Amino acid sequence: MAEDCSGKKVTLGDLRPHGLLDLYRQGTTWVAAIRLHDGRLKNLPLEESVTTRKAALQFLKIELNKAALSRIPS
Repeated sequence: MAEDCSGKKVTLGDLRPHGLLDLYRQGTTWVAAIRLHDGRLKNLPLEESVTTRKAALQFLKIELNKAALSRIPS
């Protein structure tokens, strides 16, 4: 389950620089529309345990930050 590491509210606008374009429900599943680093679009269904928009944004913030950090050469 995602947790709030920063203590502040996360919004869709906060995650746009990381590639998040939209967040929507498809049935009972949250789906993130993400622009990949190569420019392609991908619809990414989130884990079933993510049930609210707030939890979805928090989960994506953590995952997108991990992905950005993994692309930084050491």
